[in-house]
Amino acid sequence: MRVMTELDLDTLNIVLYIKKDNKIIKMTLDRKALDNVVDQLNNFLVRQILNLLGWKVEVYEDTGDSPS
Repeated sequence: MRVMTELDLDTLNIVLYIKKDNKIIKMTLDRKALDNVVDQLNNFLVRQILNLLGWKVEVYEDTGDSPS
């Protein structure tokens, strides 16, 4: 399996390409979709479902030390 990511700095779209078994899957996440995903990741149940699927999702409080 090969994975490649691409970030379009003009639109802030994130594109993820996954190649496996002679198939290429292209997933595009635009700014609005990213906002929706982040809103959903604040939901504990959504994080637990993703954890069951093998995703590691952690939410931290912003202490002001991180870049804005």
